[in-house]
Amino acid sequence: FKVETENGGSEAFVAESVKRSPADLNTVLVSGTKWTNYISADKGATWKRVRQRSNIHTVIFHKIRPTWMLLSSWSYACGKNMGRKNV
Repeated sequence: FKVETENGGSEAFVAESVKRSPADLNTVLVSGTKWTNYISADKGATWKRVRQRSNIHTVIFHKIRPTWMLLSSWSYACGKNMGRKNV
């Protein structure tokens, strides 16, 4: 689907995962390609871009606290050391 950009245009968005908060079923997080993530507090009627500079790999919403969420991510620098041995 397409999303509006900050400058008034639109761009294609491909969702890779959708997570819903068990504490507040109105809250939904959509993670997409190119490190783009959106969160909605009204079941998807409106969306706000999540300002995260790296790709979100794991999302865990708190079971009873609706404003708590744990994110796991990797930055570009993490990948630079892949395959290297510590000496």
